Amino acid sequence: MKADAGPLGSPIAPGSGRSMREEVQERLRDAIQSVRLPPGHALSENEIVDMLHVSRTPVREALQRLTNEGLIHVVPQVGTFVTRMDRARVREALFMREAIECAALDRVPDTLHKDDLKSLQRIVADHRRAARSADAAAIFAADDAFHRALLELAGVPGAWRYVREAREMHRRIRALSHAEYDSARRSAAQHASVVAELAAGRKSAAVERLRDHIRMNAALAEDIARRHPEYFNDESHEWRRAM
Repeated sequence: MKADAGPLGSPIAPGSGRSMREEVQERLRDAIQSVRLPPGHALSENEIVDMLHVSRTPVREALQRLTNEGLIHVVPQVGTFVTRMDRARVREALFMREAIECAALDRVPDTLHKDDLKSLQRIVADHRRAARSADAAAIFAADDAFHRALLELAGVPGAWRYVREAREMHRRIRALSHAEYDSARRSAAQHASVVAELAAGRKSAAVERLRDHIRMNAALAEDIARRHPEYFNDESHEWRRAM
């Protein structure tokens, strides 16, 4: 994507194999989750049509789908806006992640097979490369891969769908922390410390390193809420900036 393409990227070209509605929906979802369209941002159907060179129907359908997902909020007689974040839901998501992921890691074998360790180390290396190049998509992919791999090693791969849902609840926090705190490098280093403890046979220490890692996200969320109160749905200013 070119730097000057705008928050939604270049106009959509036919032939992707997906419907136009799916293309528009994915562009909007990615722009919202990466905070290229920030919380509270007013969305214009006309502007989306002009930016992506599509008709109104797929735009309207995409906006409705994203409203159902909770990423977009419609204020009657006012407009359509990117949903602000909910601090309580972010806290709950991180609480759930800590409970599930730390309990799962405690079930990992005391001695991991060398191939499993090498796989985790490769994921960490990918994460570090992505952080150095500030490749947001690769950062998220490596981060997801690491946490999913731990659940698989614990023998509970099905738990990933719950962890993934929780991670999506604070995905925008993660995007902001990457941009404002360079947190991707810290996350990769923390992942590396978890792997080092597992390699040394210190599973309890690995669990604590993972707990620290998840709690770092909680601390960053609180700091971002202090720095950007307009991104959160505090009742004292909900939607008023846009009205």
